[in-house]
Amino acid sequence: MKDERMGVDRVYAYLTEAEAFFLDAAVVRLIPADEIGPGAKEAGVTSTYRDVHGLPLVRMTFDWRDNGRASLAHIIRKALDTAAVIGPSKLGACSILGKYDIVPYQSTHNAGGVTMAADPDSSAVNKYLQSRDVDDVFVVGASVFPHYSAHNPSETVGVPAFWTADAIRDRHLKRPVKLA
Repeated sequence: MKDERMGVDRVYAYLTEAEAFFLDAAVVRLIPADEIGPGAKEAGVTSTYRDVHGLPLVRMTFDWRDNGRASLAHIIRKALDTAAVIGPSKLGACSILGKYDIVPYQSTHNAGGVTMAADPDSSAVNKYLQSRDVDDVFVVGASVFPHYSAHNPSETVGVPAFWTADAIRDRHLKRPVKLA
């Protein structure tokens, strides 16, 4: 742990006090803890993996939380009940309620990390995907969704991307302020 803390100190040595404060605040807002997984405060810096400059990388872990497991169990029960109505010759479901394992999820489209909501105190971006902290930063992509209800989220990601692009073109470029 001492080596890991030294890596953090080494990174922060390149920042002014104001920059370090901004970085801490931004990371906590952009990667909040929620029912899906840990946030930035729960993440650690590891000396095992380093970037091209030799600086330690942030260690992020993912696992199902109680609410995620309960949601999955509910969805599985409902899907089995629905499928049973048509009377298949074979019916079953795989169990995904154990510890998260990336192997069965090679095509999973994980999402989350940058909370979008109307409440500025509980979100990193507004409905136009505009940063709460920096007016000219827009976060377009899957990170603004807490989860997906289905796979292949292209349309799910595309709709707010077009909404954001229109708002930038029609409003923000003419008068760069908060859009919401």
